[in-house]
Amino acid sequence: MTDINVNGTCPSNLTEASVIIINIRLVLLSIIGFFGITGNIMVILVTYTKLGRKSPTDYLIINNAVIDAIQSGIRLPLFLVNVAANCNALGYGLCQFHGFLSGLCFIGSAYSLAALAIFRYFRVCKSPSIVLRTRHAIYAIALVWIITLLICLLPFWGLSIYEYNFMEKSCLPSWGSSVANRINAAIELVVDFLLPLTITLVSYLQVFLTLRRIDHNLTRHTSTSGPQRRNTTSSRKPIHLTMALWLLVLNFLLCYLTWSVLSFIIIPFSNYKIVIPDGLYFFAVTMLYVNNAVNPFIYLIMLKSFRRSYVILLKRIFCWWNKSYSVVRVKPCKSDNTREEQSR
Repeated sequence: MTDINVNGTCPSNLTEASVIIINIRLVLLSIIGFFGITGNIMVILVTYTKLGRKSPTDYLIINNAVIDAIQSGIRLPLFLVNVAANCNALGYGLCQFHGFLSGLCFIGSAYSLAALAIFRYFRVCKSPSIVLRTRHAIYAIALVWIITLLICLLPFWGLSIYEYNFMEKSCLPSWGSSVANRINAAIELVVDFLLPLTITLVSYLQVFLTLRRIDHNLTRHTSTSGPQRRNTTSSRKPIHLTMALWLLVLNFLLCYLTWSVLSFIIIPFSNYKIVIPDGLYFFAVTMLYVNNAVNPFIYLIMLKSFRRSYVILLKRIFCWWNKSYSVVRVKPCKSDNTREEQSR
């Protein structure tokens, strides 16, 4: 790849090989973005339109999917512009906005997963003594966004600045090389990443220990009678949702691992003098968008009720499209509401 100036000026000496590599990257990122946008929009629609009363966890899942949709639907297209031009083609204003979105998606996802972990902890470990309502989910979502926005607005308040990073092809917070600025960067690392990660891991550790104790007690006291077996099966249903939410955390950690090591450890501790291979850094950044595209598949694979609602929603969309745009008379689609209620 052709070298890019730190100030973001666009090079004019792209080789044929560079153009081919850029085109391959654009196609790959576009495919990832398509699955990220459509998948998370479907998660939002399926969760919001499902029958019955929504749990507080449902609202937190919608919030997490909204953040993923912002990353795939807004941040990624801006990133594609810079990848295609192989420079900062967004200009100063959009580059600042792109840097703001980068922090919003990263910090928002971290704290959104932490909120899901806390709610799962209260649902599994503290129920029925503590019951969380819809208003508690709204409070948690508001707190997540307040924390995220406050941190992302710090560069606009002079505590750091958004500068174009020629390796990442986007604007990122830069604290400079002074001791005070590095202390500020370390504090922000703790607040942005380590704090929500610790909350998430400790909460799920308690959840899994509680579920293990419950499962052990059920195994010890379960008889071979049919009704008792059915009660045992129904009591283990929360495990599937817990595993799905835990896989969201694991997916987040795996996809952000390479980028976090490069951005928070290797580059700062080398005093920004180390040269990272372009292919390695592109892989690290690409994995950030893979995280958003994989999350909807976790719900599909782990949650049977989500798969059923997903199919019902697709049928409704197909029937609406067929009714609105088809010129051939076809038999109207039958509603699945009664069928789903009977299955429940």
